[in-house]
Amino acid sequence: MSAWSTFASHLEEMANDCTADASFLWWKIPHALDFFTPSQEQQPNCAGFALANAYTATLLHQIGGCWSEQLPAKINPMATWVMSKEGSDIGGQTISAIALAGNAIGNYTVELAGEYDQQNRYRQWRNLTVEASERQIGVSLFDGEPEELPRAILNAQKSGCAVIFGNSKAVSGTHTDGNGVICATLGGSWSHATCFAGYQRVNGTEYVYWLNSHGNIYATDGTTPAFGCWMDAATLERFCRSRFCDAAFLTYAEAPYALDVEPTLNPNRPEVA
Repeated sequence: MSAWSTFASHLEEMANDCTADASFLWWKIPHALDFFTPSQEQQPNCAGFALANAYTATLLHQIGGCWSEQLPAKINPMATWVMSKEGSDIGGQTISAIALAGNAIGNYTVELAGEYDQQNRYRQWRNLTVEASERQIGVSLFDGEPEELPRAILNAQKSGCAVIFGNSKAVSGTHTDGNGVICATLGGSWSHATCFAGYQRVNGTEYVYWLNSHGNIYATDGTTPAFGCWMDAATLERFCRSRFCDAAFLTYAEAPYALDVEPTLNPNRPEVA
C-alpha cells in the first residue's frame, strides 16, 4: 500500500467517525484572521500563500480544539516560496514542491522575515532555517486517481486537515445558495494555487471552505473570511475536473509551544468563541 493510499484510508476512517454536526471552523478563534495576509498582490507566489494559509488554518484548528499548546504567529508567505526556488521570485511553483518545502524548510514568521510586501527578496531568510523549521508541516502528496480527489478533499476537511490545491478552473465570484450559504461560482480559467480549510453541514448538504490569495474580494456574512467562500460537494467535483489538478494534504502543523502549563490551559492560546 502506498503512503498516499494509507493516508487516504486514514482520512476515510476519520471522516466516517465525524458526527453530523462536525465542523472545521478555525476562524471562530478570536483574532484568527490577524494571522493571515489576504493578498499576494502582483507577485506570482500563489503557492507560497496556499502553503501559508493551509499551515495557519491547520494550526489554528489544532489550537482551537483545546488539545494543542502550540503558539500561533503570522507567516510571511513570500519566504518559503522564494527559498523553494533557490532565491528566485520569478515564475510559479508546483504544489508538490511548495508542500515539500513546507515539510523540509518550514514557515517563516513575520517576526523573522518581516511583513509581506512585493519587494521581499532572499535577504536574510537563508540564515534563519533553524527558526523556520520550528513551523514545518506534515504532508501527504496526492497520488490517487483523479476521480478520487474530491472525496479525499471532503474527507480531509471533515477531519480538520487543510489541503494545498492547484488547478486551471477558476472561481468567478460568489452566490448565495438555497441554504443561505455564500458559495463559489465557477467560471473562466487560471493556473493557480489555493487552499481548502473548512467544513460544515447545513440541512444535509456538506460544504468545504476554499481560501484564495487575491484579497478580501468575496461576499461574506461576517462570520467567514472575505478572501474565501464555501463550495458544496457538487461544485468541488467540478472544481477538480480541470485541465490540470494537483493537491497536497497536511497531516499536522508544527509550532513552538509552552512547556510550563497544564494541557489546554496555555495562557497564550486564544480562547475559542
